[in-house]
Amino acid sequence: MSQFLDTAIEAAGIGGRVLLDGLTDQERQQIDRKRQFDFVTEVDHRSEKAILDFIKKRHPDHQILAEESGGHHERQGYLWVVDPLDGTKNFIHKFPMFAVSVALLHDGIVTVGAVLDPIRNELFYAEKGKGAFLEGKPLKVSETHDFSSCLLATGFPFRAKHLTDSYFEAFITLFHQVADFRRAGAAALDRA
Repeated sequence: MSQFLDTAIEAAGIGGRVLLDGLTDQERQQIDRKRQFDFVTEVDHRSEKAILDFIKKRHPDHQILAEESGGHHERQGYLWVVDPLDGTKNFIHKFPMFAVSVALLHDGIVTVGAVLDPIRNELFYAEKGKGAFLEGKPLKVSETHDFSSCLLATGFPFRAKHLTDSYFEAFITLFHQVADFRRAGAAALDRA
């Protein structure tokens, strides 16, 4: 395992612990609206700060782009991309489907990534050229060739309501062609 993958995995674990701790004091949490239909909690900020502090300490010369605090970055060099709480609405509603996502790009190409489901303590991770894993076991791409037997994962354009008509038109077309859809509200887990 490379030092960068190790950093991604440890950072996701740090963020995951913050999320689990946040579940216990959820009633006292402040929930803010970033924009219509888009929310952020104190736990989003605490998880992000803990992750960023860890990455900055380990790789002080790397750039970071994080969901809540943003960041300025160049296309060249190393760039960490962090979603400290994927599935904020699920977290707010105590629906146990949310995750922490941490990835590293080098010159614009993803080299490592880790997605932690803290509720189930499941860790998905990948490293360029080495494959993807769940809890140390290799993940395989589905061997299903029959489109009608496929299970597709999707999301909904809640930030871009103006796209819903075209989105649902495509959704309906696909709905009639596949076995089923999966959409639980945490994009990283929906697609893991």
